[in-house]
Amino acid sequence: MPDKRGLNSVLGVITNAGVAFGTHVPANMRRYVYKIKTANQFAGPNQLQFGHQTAVPANVILDWIEHAVQYEMWNDPEELRE
Repeated sequence: MPDKRGLNSVLGVITNAGVAFGTHVPANMRRYVYKIKTANQFAGPNQLQFGHQTAVPANVILDWIEHAVQYEMWNDPEELRE
């Protein structure tokens, strides 16, 4: 299990499809995501998709979050335990 003491935060605003956060992960390594917090800034329903891009230019969608109204927040997990 990776050491959680070295957690890094990524913050950004997604304004269009295909915005990537984070750096390239080498082929023999993994990136673990421990917590996700989102807020819908759009005045209406919105969907945020999470995934990765493989070596070929094809996106792999792993999960998605749907916001129904503006300023709705989504936080998972609510508490990060050691």
